[in-house]
Amino acid sequence: MNSRRFVSVLVAGALLSGAGACRSTRVPCIGPPITVPRVVSVWGNWTKVRRESFDVSLSIRNESPDDIVVLLHEIVAARGDAVGDVYYAAFGIGERFIDLVSGQTKTFTLVCSLRVAAPTAPVRVTL
Repeated sequence: MNSRRFVSVLVAGALLSGAGACRSTRVPCIGPPITVPRVVSVWGNWTKVRRESFDVSLSIRNESPDDIVVLLHEIVAARGDAVGDVYYAAFGIGERFIDLVSGQTKTFTLVCSLRVAAPTAPVRVTL
């Protein structure tokens, strides 16, 4: 039986705040991937920030020799202290869980709909 590993990875270093971004501008994320050795690597590709929400292109790579599963509700996104609800960018598509075999990378776009507007705070995603 496989043992479960629970990992918390903060991707704030890989995401750009986008505070000055225009409504339709994708801002490239900066910084290296956040890696937990032999478990997982996570990085942001771009963010698009609006007043009460933001989109983020996120990539996850399984660094483990075992398969891993990430549940969508385990991903938390926020802008400053304003936490939001996370869902896929295209309504009705996407998995409720993200399964990755050893060495596999998946890239997807998420939307964070903030519960309170936070126009100048940095974007962060926690997995």
